[in-house]
Amino acid sequence: MTDTTATSGRVSPDGYVQAVVAALGYRGVQAGHVHTRTIPARHAIVSLTEVDPISTMWRAADWIGLSWRDDRGWALHVQWRGEPAPRAPLGFAVATAPSPDELAAWVVLCLIHPDLTVREDDTPITTPDLEEVLRAYPANTAG
Repeated sequence: MTDTTATSGRVSPDGYVQAVVAALGYRGVQAGHVHTRTIPARHAIVSLTEVDPISTMWRAADWIGLSWRDDRGWALHVQWRGEPAPRAPLGFAVATAPSPDELAAWVVLCLIHPDLTVREDDTPITTPDLEEVLRAYPANTAG
């Protein structure tokens, strides 16, 4: 994780992203590299390295990752084997910062049934209380 203190006066997403990674792990989805940033905009990138064998998507992909932006929420990105570039991401268009458990359940659904989820669009998603949501997940700065 990087940028653990938001110098812009906004709450850092580090603790929230850590909670998402933990919720994914509880559901059998392991995260590899995790990167967060607060300036100029808050965002996070989480690469997924291992998924429970129930996933049909994992076997057909070169890589799978998640991204988060404070104005767009979460999206799942897949680089399919044999394709030159990732397809349009699958977007969690319900809330900018859903609960980690809700997001983890959605990721598992996407991995099993990518055809049942919606593609990300360009419509900004607002969460009026985003600062409070992020503040509820303090960052774990230990090792």
